[in-house]
Amino acid sequence: MLFLYCCFTLYSKQRESSTWGVGSVMKVIDLEKQIDLFSYISKSYHLKKSGRGKYYFIEPCPVCGHKNHFAVVPSTNSFVSFSNCCTGGGPYKYLISVEGLAPNEAYKKLCDLAGIALPETDVTEDRLNEYKETQKQPSLIQQVDNQQNLNEFVSQNFITFIHRYANEWWDFQKQRYISNDNLINHQIFIYKFTDGLRIVFPVKKQGQIISYSARALEGQEPRYLNSVGPKVEGDFFGVDVLESDSKEPIILVEGQIDKLNLEAMGFRSISINGTQNYPAFIDYVKKTGHYDTEIFINGFDNDIAGDKLCENSFFKRLAIPKQFSDINEWYVHSINELTEEMKAQGSLEYTLSESSIYKSIAKQLYNPSRKDNVLDYLMGDYQKDLTAFDDWRSTKTGFHNIDKHIKNVEPGLYVIGGVPSIGKTTFLLQLANGLIHNSDRDVILYSLEQKKVELVKKELNRIQNLNKSLKTMEDTMIAYAPVAARFSIVEGGFNTTVTYIRDYLEHFIRMNKKAPVIMIDYLQILGSENELMNDKMKVDRNVITLKQLSKDLQVPVFLISSLNRANYTEVLSFESFKESGSIEYCADHVWGIQLDLVNEISNKSSLTISQKRKKLNDEKAKEIRNVELLSLKGRNIIASFSAKFKYHAKQDYFKEM
Repeated sequence: MLFLYCCFTLYSKQRESSTWGVGSVMKVIDLEKQIDLFSYISKSYHLKKSGRGKYYFIEPCPVCGHKNHFAVVPSTNSFVSFSNCCTGGGPYKYLISVEGLAPNEAYKKLCDLAGIALPETDVTEDRLNEYKETQKQPSLIQQVDNQQNLNEFVSQNFITFIHRYANEWWDFQKQRYISNDNLINHQIFIYKFTDGLRIVFPVKKQGQIISYSARALEGQEPRYLNSVGPKVEGDFFGVDVLESDSKEPIILVEGQIDKLNLEAMGFRSISINGTQNYPAFIDYVKKTGHYDTEIFINGFDNDIAGDKLCENSFFKRLAIPKQFSDINEWYVHSINELTEEMKAQGSLEYTLSESSIYKSIAKQLYNPSRKDNVLDYLMGDYQKDLTAFDDWRSTKTGFHNIDKHIKNVEPGLYVIGGVPSIGKTTFLLQLANGLIHNSDRDVILYSLEQKKVELVKKELNRIQNLNKSLKTMEDTMIAYAPVAARFSIVEGGFNTTVTYIRDYLEHFIRMNKKAPVIMIDYLQILGSENELMNDKMKVDRNVITLKQLSKDLQVPVFLISSLNRANYTEVLSFESFKESGSIEYCADHVWGIQLDLVNEISNKSSLTISQKRKKLNDEKAKEIRNVELLSLKGRNIIASFSAKFKYHAKQDYFKEM
């Protein structure tokens, strides 16, 4: 064993002092440290920041053309594809996988980007491949590819590392709260690779070490190095829990540290070392029969990859509070919280079962085999969701003849249709004023057709005409100021998409800590991220995604829609709405504004279509018009009702009748 240790040490020193025979050729890893991948990519693509700010997405993916999966990660100077359409990595991998350069071309461009002169020796593809292979092997231990050598390597370094790296272990233990029991049970140790210190997590199966994963402690890339050699089925940290007699649920997590924290609290857990390994894990437990005999719980990170995996998995998800990215972050916070509580009580002793994380997880495991169980919901998010819903109960439109039917405005999709010049935008502006006056909510109007100056002019005109004491424009602006302070108008156009609206809204909620009312004028102008869609497909898709937005963010969305020309002379119905299928089935409320005259002439067979249109156009030309708001659909209310108004077109005002 001593001879083997000496070999490891000697080889490591040789590796540290050499580079595949050409001293002037820099390592890829050293070149990458001098290149900011985020800045390089941003010169060619628009990068869209994710909600948490960890990822910046390129839409569409530059590799496969699909959406919502290709991201740049500035914190690690890398890129990733959550759909695995390409292999992620640093700048060198990007040049090969995305820009399509050959390895030697990628190396030359890497040198150019880093401002490093190419060596005189030709960088041939064979020599670069030779060099790449050496980069994959930071030390000899990656050649320890048989069980006997793996066991010797782990046992030897586990015994000696604490004397060499006691301070480093103590620092890491303090940050992550890994117990000494964890350390001993799994023979975890710190080892110095040629790229720096890494903590090594041996993977055991049936008591034998089959592989290991080495996690960077000094910010190296890649973050994890895995042992090489023949792939062994079931190569997952903590996989031995499958062989225990316990029938408690097994919590699947991404990182080894998450697994160790759960184990310290007495929960069974397996680390699959990243969501990309989930399919392999499922295949393994199906093959071994554990898929049918064990209950698995998803405890993956609070990020895009974790969310997507859990949405598509049939296993129940462990609810990690949104302020924490993973189990370990939650665990550290909970233990610190408990320690402070004990100190305040004059005690330094506690058990992990007293921590808030333990209590929460134990509660969530009460009914582990039913993913979407209502009892879990009652014990978990129901009260929070109910409170969020109840927060809207005092929100009124300000139109008494509407409020008496709908009681209050609540999260959902409200579609308002009408023929041209019926006053849809004016109605929306007056509705915004009523909502601001009758609630503590802001209103955001996305105007895709009219400019902000036109809309504000309408607002001031209505206020001045309703209040004759306002003699000057300055008086009117002062009177309007309290409403204007909580009213935002976003000018848009054909390139405005639901994704943009969602991003804008999420940012607004983060900054203001309260969800606003959303208004969009109007549906048929709203853009699509897929240019291949026809008008009907675009409208259907936008209605569906706006409905989803209202559910996800718990906001009311008022959406103006135009009508089919063929129905201009008919009483409003679902057929009146353009591409009405998605509106009929997705909208929570469907309202239409029509001239009262329509009710009188629509069924008159003595009138031709042209005569009907002339009568309606004559009516619309009047300064004051009798109009009706007709409800075609309503959720949680009486679906059908009518509200009468006099529309004063010149004064930009709807007066209730």
